[in-house]
Amino acid sequence: MQKDLLPGVEKSVAASTVENWSGVQNRVDAVLFFNVLCHVHPADRRALFQKLMSQYLSDGGLVAVIDNVTTVPSGFLRLLERFGQSRIDFSVLEDELLSAGFQLVLKRDLKV
Repeated sequence: MQKDLLPGVEKSVAASTVENWSGVQNRVDAVLFFNVLCHVHPADRRALFQKLMSQYLSDGGLVAVIDNVTTVPSGFLRLLERFGQSRIDFSVLEDELLSAGFQLVLKRDLKV
């Protein structure tokens, strides 16, 4: 493993369900969600966003969300629906984040 690629940056990875996650001991500067939020029950997602805002993020901290959330049906999303995962639009996640007190800084659609 290479060390000191980003001097001064500490990192950690948490592998847990949102429902069982116990948080972090020290506030963090960034939280990254890659293809996970659409799998979390809306009430649990909203509670997570509230905890991030009030307990876990440092002042000026950010949350990055990358997810397959769209109203345009694709093979992947149709497969998720067959397994009982309902499709949501990113605007739902955006509204939940804004309701928790976050500000939208950058939004990009990926055309794949």
